Parts: sequence; C-alpha cells; structure tokens
Amino acid sequence: MSEKISLCFICDENYVMPTVVAISSVIINKNKEDVYDIYVVSNNLSVESTDILEELGSESARIIVVKTDNNDKYGRFAMKSTYVTTTSLYKFDLPYLLPVELGKVLYLDGDIIAQKNVAPIFNEDIENVYAGVVKDFYVELKDKDDFRQRLNMNHKGYFNSGVLLLNLKKMREDNLPELLFQYRNSNKDKYMDQDTFNVVLKENIKYLSPFYNFMSACWVYNKDEIADYYKIGMVDTKYEWIKEALVIHYTGLKPWKYFDYFAADIWLHYYLLSPLKDVLLVRRSLNDERNVKKDNELATVKKTVTEQKKKNEILQNHLMIVEKKVNNLTRELKSVKNGWSFRIGRVITFIPRMLKKCLKL
Repeated sequence: MSEKISLCFICDENYVMPTVVAISSVIINKNKEDVYDIYVVSNNLSVESTDILEELGSESARIIVVKTDNNDKYGRFAMKSTYVTTTSLYKFDLPYLLPVELGKVLYLDGDIIAQKNVAPIFNEDIENVYAGVVKDFYVELKDKDDFRQRLNMNHKGYFNSGVLLLNLKKMREDNLPELLFQYRNSNKDKYMDQDTFNVVLKENIKYLSPFYNFMSACWVYNKDEIADYYKIGMVDTKYEWIKEALVIHYTGLKPWKYFDYFAADIWLHYYLLSPLKDVLLVRRSLNDERNVKKDNELATVKKTVTEQKKKNEILQNHLMIVEKKVNNLTRELKSVKNGWSFRIGRVITFIPRMLKKCLKL
C-alpha cells in the first residue's frame, strides 16, 4: 500500500548543491511504492538551479519549487553573528506558503543526509501538538549560554529546528506564523529561528527519536553523556548510532567543505549519486587546519616566551648596573666615614647635636 509523504526544504542560491544532495538521499532511500511530494521553498533561485532541482523529480517523487520574493519581510532580520541566513525564517510561514490542503509536512534542512526511509518520521502522530521535534544536546547541555535563562522560559528541553514534523493545520488554526514573527520581531534569536520556535511552540510538541535528527555536534562529546541525555542504548562506538540514524544532520562544520569531518564519507556517497556528481568538489582537511592552528598557536607562545626572555635579560642587565652603582656608593660612603675629615666633623658637631636633643626633650 502506497503512502503520500509531504516533505519540505528551504533553499537559496548558496545552498543549492547541499540541498540537491539531501533530496537525492531522500529519494534514493524511499520505499518504491510510496509517493513523495517534495516542496522546495526558494528565494531568488536562478533558472539553472530551479531546473536542477525539478529534474530530481519523478512520478513517485514530485519536486515542487515554491518561489517567494518577500525579501523585506525576512531580510531585516539578518544577523552577522551567525552563518544561518534569513531564508530559514521561511519556516515560520510554511503553513501559508504550502498548499492549504496540506495537513502536515516534514521539514528538513539542506545540510542533512537521509540514510533510510523517512516515512516513519512523517507517520508520527502529532495531531494534538504543533510539531514533532528532536532535543538539541549541544544547546541544552554544552552551550555556554543557559537557554532557560537566556529565553526566560522553563521548558523541559530545547529542540533543534533543522528537522521538524509540522502540524500545518493546527498552526494555521492558532495563527502560529503571526505569533512566531511577533516574537522574532521583538527579540533576538541566537540561532535565527530556533529560539523563536522553542519559545512560541512552548511544550506543545512531541519529542521524537534522536535517530530522526542525529546531529553532528554530538560527535565530539562523551558517548555516555549522549546515551543518558537521549535515553538510548549504550554502544561500543558512536558509529553504531550513525548506522541506526534515519537522518544525519551536519549541524557543525559541513562535509562539502571538509573531507575528514564527521560522517563526511556518507555525505560524499550521496553526492556521487546526485546529479551534481560531475561538478568538481573542492574540500579542505579539517585536521590539517587544526594542525596549522596548533602550529600557529605554538609559534605565538614561543615568540611570546622569546620576547619575555629578552625583556628579562634587559631587566637583568639594568639590575646589574644598579647593583654595581649601589656597591660603588657603599664603598665610597664607607671610605668617607673612615676618613679623618668625617671624624673631626663628628667631634665638632657633637655638642650642637646633643643640645638639639636636649631642647627636644
């Protein structure tokens, strides 16, 4: 029996390549009998990029490019402090940008890879909540800012907005798009849209399996912490979790920029299966950059130590000169005191000195 699965991506010209790879991975791993409608909400896409996206489609995986040009509405929220662009704010308007008959949609960021069929995520029951979400380990436990204090809220957890199963029907009924923009208009959002979703949706959400949005930011942390946080079984290595993940989400550095980053080989696999496989991919080595950074830091430390040694040597020389002068003056003073002139002077001034003392008494 076939299912109708509705998915959505958001894409601008700078994110076409990773989005194409992400969509390719979704289509490759879908059940053949299922029908996917994949909406791509776009902003100022070139004709060539639009064609590349639409050519991904087939009878069982339709690609529908939804164009929006309301740049003033979103552009004013641009932030220099984050790599996330204002196109992510289109998520707020998905209930209105997508067909009104659409009851729910699985939104996916362009920096994901679907390793397995994503239908189980879409089929989660979210009838009585606004969204199905996955908790964000990094923001909740490792970010230097306490999100509860920063956002003045006391929620059980904090979720990532890169994979969202959205109840479009309920969001329309409760006018969520307007409430999201109202909050965003009057408050800063450290992650462009994510804080806003967490505050406005409150706890009208359903927490889903971490394997529906397995975030690369978790990779650098202790597996015991991760297992305890997500309440998942302990494993010998984190690679076992990667194998289990339906969706890998590259929340940190990007695998199209670094070939030796977390699960970059998995991303490359789908890149080579995508229509862009013949486009030259230029990637750097993260380890090399880290080594260069360490070398630079070490060189800086060595330079600082060398400069301090020179300063110490100069100071030592000054101290030796001062010490020499003090010794010379001490010898001169001793010589003066031992001389007859000094002794005669002491005798001559003896009586006046005694009288002075007596007068003070």
